[in-house]
Amino acid sequence: MTAVGSLVLRPGAFRLLLAGLVVLSHISNLQVGRLGVALFFLLSGFWISDLWNRQARFGNLLFFINRFLRIWPLYILVVLASAWLHRRALHLPSFTIFGVASMNADKPIGVEWSLDIEAQFYVLLPAIMTLGLSAWLVVPATIMGWAAVYFAGIHNVLMYIPAFAAGMMLYRYRDRPIPIAAGFSVLAFLCFSAVAFAIPATRGMLINSMPDVVNEDVFAMAWGALLVPYIGHSLRRKSSVFDRHLGNLSFPLYLVHEPIIQALMPHGIVMKIGLLAIISAVAIAFYIAIDIPIERIRHALLKRLEARQMAAFAGADEIA
Repeated sequence: MTAVGSLVLRPGAFRLLLAGLVVLSHISNLQVGRLGVALFFLLSGFWISDLWNRQARFGNLLFFINRFLRIWPLYILVVLASAWLHRRALHLPSFTIFGVASMNADKPIGVEWSLDIEAQFYVLLPAIMTLGLSAWLVVPATIMGWAAVYFAGIHNVLMYIPAFAAGMMLYRYRDRPIPIAAGFSVLAFLCFSAVAFAIPATRGMLINSMPDVVNEDVFAMAWGALLVPYIGHSLRRKSSVFDRHLGNLSFPLYLVHEPIIQALMPHGIVMKIGLLAIISAVAIAFYIAIDIPIERIRHALLKRLEARQMAAFAGADEIA
């Protein structure tokens, strides 16, 4: 068990692995994509809590500017490229992100629904930070979220609030010992997966071509909950520069893979291994040529805005 625990991935490598699960689910018969997204939401709960606490002194506006600049520029470039490639119409939610998860029309990149959920989480975060997290809040919020999608067709962040809340709890107790070793967490996850696959009634939760017995998102969150201790150990590992690049690469990989699959796989143009190579090459090209320059601009702008806020605070202190 110690050997497994010693192989805990660093945060960036783990994020890239989750993006890889989504890619794998779209080129194979394995239903692991929703698991990857659910765990992405969990990681978001952790990292966004950290970002919020670090930027709280600068006000909410800086936080929202930060998040907008991280997601929207690369997203909209991929959306425009994919819409042109596949000759798909663009709608208002395709540009705003908000509402795209509930949009019935064909989506340009196929995975933007999760960015809508993520953006909704950012908007909800001030209220969460004010009210605090507890089962009394999470349980009724989750019920309301699922009721909204079943009765009104509105896909919303409350459906996935348990995943975000788990990440926020990991952040809250980040300095406390994790009672369950990473190895035990992985073992429990693997055993559960094996049992689910062995039982015909639940095998469909792991195989795309078979019917689901429960909602795939609910199953993914329950399945991923077994890995929470492992993720807690991963988040405590310090990222190197290379690991941060791996983590950042997960975003362009997540955005570009589905348009490429839709363009190439249905026509049998390349084998799946070749398809993976093409997806990886395009993602790396987008990361180096587009995402890294955007990130440099974002960080420079945020530093300038933070400096202005600091100067404003200093001036207010002098007047007081």
